[in-house]
Amino acid sequence: MRTKTILSIAICLSFFQFSYAQEKATKNYINFTLEDKSIELPPHLLKYSKKLGDYKTFDSDTLVYKIKDNFIFAYSSKKSKKPIYKGLSIGKNNYAIFEFKKKLIKDVNGVDLYVFGENLQNKNTIYLSKDGEVWKKVDEVNQDKQYVDLSKVLTSKEKFTYLKIVNQNSLPIKIFQVAFINSKKKPIGIQTRIKNGKVYTTSNKVKLQLKDFKRFDWDMISVKINGKVISKRKLLTKQNRFINLELKKGINKIIITARNEGLRFPNTVDIKVVDGIIINIGTYRINKRKSKSLEIIRVDEFKGAHESG
Repeated sequence: MRTKTILSIAICLSFFQFSYAQEKATKNYINFTLEDKSIELPPHLLKYSKKLGDYKTFDSDTLVYKIKDNFIFAYSSKKSKKPIYKGLSIGKNNYAIFEFKKKLIKDVNGVDLYVFGENLQNKNTIYLSKDGEVWKKVDEVNQDKQYVDLSKVLTSKEKFTYLKIVNQNSLPIKIFQVAFINSKKKPIGIQTRIKNGKVYTTSNKVKLQLKDFKRFDWDMISVKINGKVISKRKLLTKQNRFINLELKKGINKIIITARNEGLRFPNTVDIKVVDGIIINIGTYRINKRKSKSLEIIRVDEFKGAHESG
């Protein structure tokens, strides 16, 4: 009897160790999105910047930013140990410089750089430098394209140490970190779900994910799909609000209109489409005269023009 009990305990412990090992192995992978495709990479392929260089931010100049556990956090002072929040806010025409291991950044297979951020909007210019003084423009990133392929702008011999992001949008962006993807053997492919401003999906039902981009100030919107009003007065808050959309085959036209401009001009709305994964559309300023229109195209399968990489 005692032998059976000991054996049972040993089996339970073995199962626990196996389960723990599986969980630990899962946590060892870094998950992020290249447009629509969820990518899992072992951490040794992602080489994060280790140090923040010069920066000019949207936030108060009294805040101090540090990289901790591979991501950027804001602190009230140099001596403070407890962060206020995560991420570096960069206002219009402001910038941040990231320092990598010496001569780490170069052209490898497929996508080379990935920017972890939110509200990236439409235009953020990426520059590279060998010494932190002379800069070379290489690409732009935005909410739909948070990655950079250096094959079109660098030769195989060019290597860089510093990366600079310049926000050229009217609203601030937030950067959490920048990583070099050291994929030497196999390029990382991308299946495009946003093409020429249009969203492609195979789903017959999707959700609009909406929220107020700035402070909550009672912004309200209305939403139409294919000429039919499906929400007359949707209040935008700092939390995500959802509207269910039923799609016909082919083109579905969605129009989002401001019902008011809240307590603070203008009405600002952050828009995403959810169909199993989250597709970032962007952040927009709208009013009663200026709506945001969006086309969601329902297809049977992704092929041809909808794939690259």
